[in-house]
Amino acid sequence: MFGFHRKTQPIGLKNPSLSPRQTQILTMIAEGKTNKMIAYSFGISEQTVKNQVVSIFDKLGAHNRTHAVVLAIRGGLI
Repeated sequence: MFGFHRKTQPIGLKNPSLSPRQTQILTMIAEGKTNKMIAYSFGISEQTVKNQVVSIFDKLGAHNRTHAVVLAIRGGLI
């Protein structure tokens, strides 16, 4: 495979406690919103959203946006 892959663990083995803002961002990701759209909605920079998304991935052990949403739904976080 090509590219960078994070070392991850299943949701139960990571710390799935998301901040309220991270939960809001993840919910908007689940709705199909882009980082730019999320940033505009909250009045924050797109880079801040990107930083939050990386933190969400790390906390959930997710590989990408879709994986994060699936794990969050399965874990009852959204």
